[in-house]
Amino acid sequence: MSRDLDSETLSALDESVIYAVNFVEMLFPDGALRLHTGIGNRIFLGETYTGAGNLGQISEIEETTELRAAGIDLSLSGVPSELLSKVLTENIRNKSIKIWFCVCDSNFEIIGDEILVFAGTMDTLAIDDQGQTSSIRVTAESRMIDLSRPRTQVYTDEFQRTIDATDASHEYLADLANKSNGFKWG
Repeated sequence: MSRDLDSETLSALDESVIYAVNFVEMLFPDGALRLHTGIGNRIFLGETYTGAGNLGQISEIEETTELRAAGIDLSLSGVPSELLSKVLTENIRNKSIKIWFCVCDSNFEIIGDEILVFAGTMDTLAIDDQGQTSSIRVTAESRMIDLSRPRTQVYTDEFQRTIDATDASHEYLADLANKSNGFKWG
């Protein structure tokens, strides 16, 4: 997939030394977890992201020309055991995850525009408890996975009214299905 990069980002990518950072936003039921691949807190898109440094890893983000879903793995090591109980009680399945890539200058100020490189939903969570600290691994699927999910919607008046009780747009659909001798217009 080709990307349209702004001129500032393209210029920065031509330099001999490139400083890059990824920003990860995971939306849990209790709130968002926002991390970046640097150190310390950073403001990005108006939100505070906590640096994971060398403790976090993101698998290769695959882009294809085919119409198929590609997944990723994220891992975070050195998680204190007291935080595991919170993670264990969260239902992460189908919760949103986004990853941005940014090029930075030597002061780690972002150059050019951020690039959304992955948007999808979290799938599974695996924990490796090592006593005082633990490792967490999250797998995620891109939004393309929705193309393979079966659609359970039916076009009936009853179903439409579960979405909006005042919507009568499907009121006569059942009568239309039983019409056999055509319609007279005008």
